[in-house]
Formats: sequence, structure tokens, C-alpha cells
Amino acid sequence: MRDWKKERDALVSETMAFARAVRSQRPISTERIAVPKQTSDDVLEDSLEVASTERESAQPTIEQPIARRRLEPMKWGGSEREEITQRVANFKAHQQRFIREREDYARSALGRMQASQDAVAEELRRLDRPPANVR
Repeated sequence: MRDWKKERDALVSETMAFARAVRSQRPISTERIAVPKQTSDDVLEDSLEVASTERESAQPTIEQPIARRRLEPMKWGGSEREEITQRVANFKAHQQRFIREREDYARSALGRMQASQDAVAEELRRLDRPPANVR
């Protein structure tokens, strides 16, 4: 019973040592990384450079800032009101489709049950027995 307590204490001490080691490292810069816009030729050259750099060092360190490409804001065709109206219409269409599918499934399940019940009643009639409360 004491073994698991020793293992727990060892894990806690290792975790605390790791936390102290991480805390003692130089903090990561919070400055924004500015990336200039690139043309398609620049992107091709950069991708070749990145591929060769990736081979040299698999993981970036704190000293190597990671350049991220910024996404352009989306340009909607109309106003926000039109977008909301379109989304609501799409949602209603999906709901109607789900309702139809659910009703079709219920109808087919009831049909299968009725067919099964009719088959049992037919089998009982064939054996010259009266059906016992078959609905």
C-alpha cells in the first residue's frame, strides 16, 4: 500500500522540478510578428526554404520565432442582416428535411411492423388456429 504513495510523491516532486525549470527559462516575447505580403513566387521560394529548414531543426526553439501568415478578413456579399436571413432560411430548410426524414422512417417502421403482424396472422390462419388478440 505504501508503494503507490511513494510513486505519487516521486511524481509530485518530478512535476514540481519540471515546473521550476520551465519557469526559470527566458519568457516568450509577446510582441506581434509582422509578416510582409508575399507573391506566389516568394511563397514557392519560402516553402523550399522552410522544407530545408525543417530538416535541420525539427522543432522551433524560443529564439526562432514562428512566422505566421495572417488571414484576410472575409468579404460577405451583403449586409449582416442578409447573412442572418440566409442562415435562418438554411436552418429552417434543414429542420424541415429532418422532420420529413423522421416521419418517413416512422411510417416505414410502422409498415414493417404491420407487415410482420399480418404475416403472423396469416400463419395462424393457415394452421387453422384462431388468432389470439392480434391487432
